[in-house]
Amino acid sequence: MNKFFASLSASVACALLLCSSCGDPKSPQTPNIVKPGGGGSTTVKDPEVGDNLNAWTAGDLEIHFISTGRGESTLYIFPDGTSMLIDCGGSLATKAICDARGIEGPTEWKPSDTTPCEKVIADYIKKVNPNKDKVDYFLLSHFDEDHMGKYPPAYPETANMPMHEAGFYMNGIGELSTYIKFNKIIDRGYKLPVDRSNETRFKDYIKVLNWNKTANGTQYEVAKPGSNTQIAMVHDPSKYKNFSVRILCGSGYVWTGQGEETIRTAPDYDAIVARNPVENVWSVGLAINFGAFNMFTAGDLQYNDRTKYPWMDVESPLIPVLNPVEVMKADHHGTSNTNCPELLNKLKPANVVFTPWRDVQPNAATVKNMKTSNSMVNFFSTGTVASKRTELSGYADSFRAWDGHIAIRIKPDGKYTFYVLEDRDMNRKINAIYGPYKSN
Repeated sequence: MNKFFASLSASVACALLLCSSCGDPKSPQTPNIVKPGGGGSTTVKDPEVGDNLNAWTAGDLEIHFISTGRGESTLYIFPDGTSMLIDCGGSLATKAICDARGIEGPTEWKPSDTTPCEKVIADYIKKVNPNKDKVDYFLLSHFDEDHMGKYPPAYPETANMPMHEAGFYMNGIGELSTYIKFNKIIDRGYKLPVDRSNETRFKDYIKVLNWNKTANGTQYEVAKPGSNTQIAMVHDPSKYKNFSVRILCGSGYVWTGQGEETIRTAPDYDAIVARNPVENVWSVGLAINFGAFNMFTAGDLQYNDRTKYPWMDVESPLIPVLNPVEVMKADHHGTSNTNCPELLNKLKPANVVFTPWRDVQPNAATVKNMKTSNSMVNFFSTGTVASKRTELSGYADSFRAWDGHIAIRIKPDGKYTFYVLEDRDMNRKINAIYGPYKSN
């Protein structure tokens, strides 16, 4: 199986996805608060509400869920300063567009509906990334608008969107890459498990890849499920040997827990074409470990129609290799037919981060399942509409944030703190602080 990915890497210019190795099962996660100021790698004064978040410190792991209301975009700063951005949501679905099509409406665009989300993401990165506009990895979990941007022909109302001189639309990852220089772009593979390179969105995306290679020397790779070396620290890796990222799944392949061995969950070509499943089932999933701290993130992974089409459930095959985690990014923004109870009962997340971009997210039944898996769970959301907050009022005591950028700072001793940052302007002052918590 891995020989297949190796050959694909050489012939197509492979891409990546990462997930951390799993150790012995841990006890259910409880977010035990510890006294501030203990441990860590810095003597800098801890920031307070009303402050700006102080700069990253070598030895810390940071995770930034960037709020734009347009989809997902998460920046990771590894302990040695290596940086990785997962996804660049650039949805063009306005309320008028959604209403005209009778589909779920968008969440509020932040900081305003006139500020391009790509500029918000770029500004955020430049402010917190130790290497400013230079990011080591861009990982695209899957090819949907709320993760990569949308090309205008899909919405005629946006037909006047400007184009780059290289021929791609200035939206999503295309536009962002004109502001931020990525050393390597990794995706799930647009030729896996079926070749989609002749579709409009992929022709546009391939132009983005080609321009980045020519203009910035950006490398391209296809994610390798099972690998714990494809996404690695590149600045001072020998100093932080207790940090790892393992790619758990992607494009119909799932890690078995043995070495870099995978199993194929996708059916044959004809079955895939006949069903034509949504992109979500091919999402890349990662396990990120830093000492006692563990995180699970898997794009829009879901399990819908699994009774009739078992292969469309990619959450269940992951369960054997998972352990309890301190942080889980909710699969598919916490909608229905995702985050199955069996998965949650294995992860027992101490904290769940939701990244809504539609007014139906997160789903109440999904939130209930998360609460059932761990009664002490904390919920953080980058943006939840008023009607959804009312629907979820029974869980209000567990929600620490309904909106805002969500930043997590993890110290070498396993203590971690959540910072909720203002997302209605570009100043990003701290609105709330939760923790420090202790990793179990």
